[in-house]
Amino acid sequence: ALERLKQNGQYQMITQRYLPAEALDSPAYFPGDEGLPFSDAVRIGDTVYLSGVLGSGADGELVKGGIGPQTVQTMENLRTALQSHGSSLDNVAKCTVILADIKEFNAMNEVYKRYFPADRLPARTTFAAKALVLGARVEVECLAVAVR
Repeated sequence: ALERLKQNGQYQMITQRYLPAEALDSPAYFPGDEGLPFSDAVRIGDTVYLSGVLGSGADGELVKGGIGPQTVQTMENLRTALQSHGSSLDNVAKCTVILADIKEFNAMNEVYKRYFPADRLPARTTFAAKALVLGARVEVECLAVAVR
């Protein structure tokens, strides 16, 4: 009976009176090409959740030169990922930054702050981990609003 209501549109007519439109949106999952057991992004309504992004170049290898160049490449990869899922750096609400060495916090910040206007800085959590995938120096994940 429920399936018939969904097929003929009555289910949506009934539920939209009680639930905001975003609540009716099913999550859209965007798995990566690597076959890993997580999605690169998930979009629910106007919200985009991005998995951690590394400073890998087009060849899939981490860029050389340490925290500075890796942070630049990470932020560029983040920009590209957001754009491919209907958002942008201007619409980031929250970032999580993971460093391989907390002593590189200031160097990472010098690059990071160039990607966001001073009056639109996302909320952020930063911490250090013992090690990052591929030996990366930095990983960034974020939550953003999709552009309508």
